Amino acid sequence: MKETVQVTLAIGYGGLELIALEFHEWLLRNGFPARIIVAAGTPLEKKLLERGYRGTTVSVGRSFLRYRSAAMEMKALDRGGAAFLIHRHQDLKSLLFYKPSGKVTVLNHTFYGVRKKDPFHRFIFSRADLWIVLTPAQRENLLDTSPVDPGKVAIIPNGVDLARFSPRESFSLPAPDAGPLQIGIVARLDPQKGQDLAIRALAMLKKDLPRPVTLHFIGANTPGETPMRPVLDRLARELGVEDSVVYDGFFDDLSKRLRELAVVWMPSWKETFGRCIPEAMASGVPVVASNAGGVPDIIDDGTTGLLFTTKDAADLAEKTRRLLSDPALYERLGRAALEKARREYDIEAIWRRLAAAVESGKAS
Repeated sequence: MKETVQVTLAIGYGGLELIALEFHEWLLRNGFPARIIVAAGTPLEKKLLERGYRGTTVSVGRSFLRYRSAAMEMKALDRGGAAFLIHRHQDLKSLLFYKPSGKVTVLNHTFYGVRKKDPFHRFIFSRADLWIVLTPAQRENLLDTSPVDPGKVAIIPNGVDLARFSPRESFSLPAPDAGPLQIGIVARLDPQKGQDLAIRALAMLKKDLPRPVTLHFIGANTPGETPMRPVLDRLARELGVEDSVVYDGFFDDLSKRLRELAVVWMPSWKETFGRCIPEAMASGVPVVASNAGGVPDIIDDGTTGLLFTTKDAADLAEKTRRLLSDPALYERLGRAALEKARREYDIEAIWRRLAAAVESGKAS
């Protein structure tokens, strides 16, 4: 197999960088040659070095010149017949300085909010051999807003490590003597993630649900941006639910934490995929998520989870009340979600599909 060279020059750290890290680990663990080009001093570089990947990590400066530096590194690696995987369309700027002879694939992690069919984007997007999106909805968005050839687009979703995320012993609602029902949101604290809407829904839910409930934020403030927690704290106090809001931060063992939750909420305004959804599904935990972005391609409403009207706190509260008041529905959703996670989101199968697509540079 050709060497796979990933390129991701983002300064921050989120789901995109985590996927790049995990794919790099998978390639090396399975004996495939791999390198990853990153910006120096970033959280991703730090994690790669901490895990012992110094010999396969290629670091470039953090300034605008990092695109040119990355291009020079790509040129050096291209001599060995490598295949390249770029994780952000911003990093396609590297191709202005050098176009590899090997295949170039772009893994597109986000929806585009503006059209990119101007001459510059037509040129730079044409330098990629293959575009990978996560859901059918994202494919439609890419084709509508960009000059990408439909024949150069493949759909490969994010996956879940089924060896790590396994179901709890029972699909039943937690027993009344187990304490408050825990609702969790797994995401960085960010305005677009809908955490403020979740607090409003919590206040409504507490009025109607006979059992006590707590809302857990499993994540932290977005690095380099205005902290979101003070905003959430103020809103919780105003609505009188501050004692029911808990900030758990990040968990190294997220799988264990998910199994402790009664429900996972995904209240984002526009989530491209939301990897915590298949992780919750694999844990047998029902999900109530916003009917936006690529989420409806993952959750079959009423079958493997529940969808609520985007930005509608009252609907989120009502769908959750219905779920937590109907033991039969709760168990049915949990079992069906687990079955779908095992059938469609097994990370081992998905990594192999991704590796094959990157090497061939063709949609199959």
